[in-house]
Amino acid sequence: MGMIFERPLRMLALLVSAAAMIFAAAPAHAEHLRYSWQSVEGVHLFFREGGPANGSTIVFLHGNPASSIMYEEVMRRLADKGMHVIAMDYPSFGYSDAPDRARYRYDFDHLAATVAGFLKARGINRYALYMQDYGVPSVSG
Repeated sequence: MGMIFERPLRMLALLVSAAAMIFAAAPAHAEHLRYSWQSVEGVHLFFREGGPANGSTIVFLHGNPASSIMYEEVMRRLADKGMHVIAMDYPSFGYSDAPDRARYRYDFDHLAATVAGFLKARGINRYALYMQDYGVPSVSG
């Protein structure tokens, strides 16, 4: 009976050891992210940003239901490697304003315009995108 569990346990031990080595190799003090708000069409959008402004930029767009916090760890690691990273919370997500429907049209075309307005306001015009589910139609409009 011991033989049945021996191989899976060895594999688990190997995976745990590999993960420990990866995390041990990570820098002890990654650059801290900055947190702020940007107004776009009167809606205050929360965002987190890190790394040098002159570094290559990666824009992170979160999924539903989520917020920019889902990218915090990877953003810290990339900022520490010299990348400029930024992630906003969509209206009604995370720490961003949640305007009522009379003031904000909740559809993907308007959300895409909001993302474009956010990037323009932050002076970001050249970037790579990393997005999850809800993020895809938010920039394809």
